[in-house]
Amino acid sequence: MNDSLIRVGGRIKHAEVPFDMKHQIIIHPKHHISSLILRDLHESNMHTGRNHMLSLSREHYWIPKG
Repeated sequence: MNDSLIRVGGRIKHAEVPFDMKHQIIIHPKHHISSLILRDLHESNMHTGRNHMLSLSREHYWIPKG
């Protein structure tokens, strides 16, 4: 897939899961979009805890030092 985004790669490429779960989009931790994504996940999942939110975010995005 060529969508001009920087994505994670590695051994998981052989897993039978959706493309976005295998190759998450890398987002800088201090970028405004990362705080918006985390805020949305926090609110849409009933204000879940930090570890659960990080797990949910990593299904599609990789935020270093998340």
